Amino acid sequence: MQGNITSLCGRYGRAAKHNLKLMIKKDMIHFIGTDIHTESIPLNDCYIALSKIVTKEKYKEITSSNFMLIVKDKPIIPYPITRQNKLLEIVGIDKIK
Repeated sequence: MQGNITSLCGRYGRAAKHNLKLMIKKDMIHFIGTDIHTESIPLNDCYIALSKIVTKEKYKEITSSNFMLIVKDKPIIPYPITRQNKLLEIVGIDKIK
């Protein structure tokens, strides 16, 4: 799954920021990027925000390594999750805003 980096800077509101952080922490995000037409938010600030909530290894993985796997036609191994069928159960229904 891809997350929009500008959500971490609040472009889409507090709920989107909170939910993206939650999904990142639950290893549900495999790529982080942006829509190419975003100009009003300094992306560097957003990437700094990301670096504060993930390890260096995870940062590299979701910002570049996984993209390179796709370019090289290599598989991306999904992160393991608990055996639950619904997104809200995986993330935690009480945590979604």
